[in-house]
Amino acid sequence: MVQDAFQLTDSAAEIYEDQKVPAMFRPLAEATLNAVPLPGDDSILDVACGTGIVARKIRERVGLSARVVGAAVLTAKAFKNNADLLFR
Repeated sequence: MVQDAFQLTDSAAEIYEDQKVPAMFRPLAEATLNAVPLPGDDSILDVACGTGIVARKIRERVGLSARVVGAAVLTAKAFKNNADLLFR
């Protein structure tokens, strides 16, 4: 059977989250969001969100007033512990 799309395993997503996000992607997400005005009561789409660090940082900044959606090829298990965010 041919696989139609690339899919990271859950363990790869966990390793990425544990190693790459704290060292590199969290600081980049924070720097990016410092430069972007965020609507507090609108919908925000994070495309190709990986494990969702930008979406999570957005949620921290705007609270529950905005709908935050992350779109990625990762499995839903990569987003456990993020029940207040919608990932597709």
